[in-house]
Amino acid sequence: MKELIQKIKDIMIEVSTGKARIEDKNPEYQEIYSLLSSEYNNIHKVNPNQFSDLWEFHQYWKENLPQYSDRRAYVIKLYKDPIDLKPSTIDFWELIHPLIKSISKSRFDSEHYADSVESAMKEVNVRVKTIVKNITGNEDDGSSLMKKAFSVNNPVIRLDDTSNETGRNI
Repeated sequence: MKELIQKIKDIMIEVSTGKARIEDKNPEYQEIYSLLSSEYNNIHKVNPNQFSDLWEFHQYWKENLPQYSDRRAYVIKLYKDPIDLKPSTIDFWELIHPLIKSISKSRFDSEHYADSVESAMKEVNVRVKTIVKNITGNEDDGSSLMKKAFSVNNPVIRLDDTSNETGRNI
């Protein structure tokens, strides 16, 4: 990650100080920017560089950074903070439905991971089974239940509009 940061800083300084042309460096810059943003995302951090394209950076420096020295200082400061490569702490359990949390968390915390997942999935199965039985009158289980409940063509439980690709993917 540090190598990517150094490369992107070098490119930004080169183009903003007239040592390289934006047209020549922009494809490489965009590729590095994308990789770097993915790296930041992997550690649950935001890329401090808002410019995904050198032309955006050009507009910014044209309006705000009149001197080459100002541009160099801006780029150096942009990535000045040391990178903590540890992911940010997210309370995973706050993202989980309260019922699943009540069933699974104690098992997970006691390092019974498989049991934690299995108990959560059993509860999901029971809930889906109840909904499908109430709507259709039929009792299914396992994969046939899930296929019926979440069918792309005729779902019993509709999660989104299935007339478009995004809805079908959901």
